[in-house]
Amino acid sequence: MDMNRIRSKLADELEMPDNVMTNNFDIRIQGNRRVIIENHVGVLIYEHDIIHIKTKIHNVIIKGDKLKIGEITDFYIIVNGVINEIQIRE
Repeated sequence: MDMNRIRSKLADELEMPDNVMTNNFDIRIQGNRRVIIENHVGVLIYEHDIIHIKTKIHNVIIKGDKLKIGEITDFYIIVNGVINEIQIRE
């Protein structure tokens, strides 16, 4: 059993969000106008039609029109615009 799975089980037992103790990320989609990604580690590509965000394990690629980073902190990033596609890659 890998460490990420052990941490996930521990988070469940302690009733804590999974991404607090693991390398997992949270993604929330609000319609086709906003995406919120928690537990990111940085932005790899930032253009008006594509934003590529790195997490500890996966990469999140957001494609659309008039994409902008609305807010970015050490913990989360908010992408606004017309979102057409979201890809998650290892």
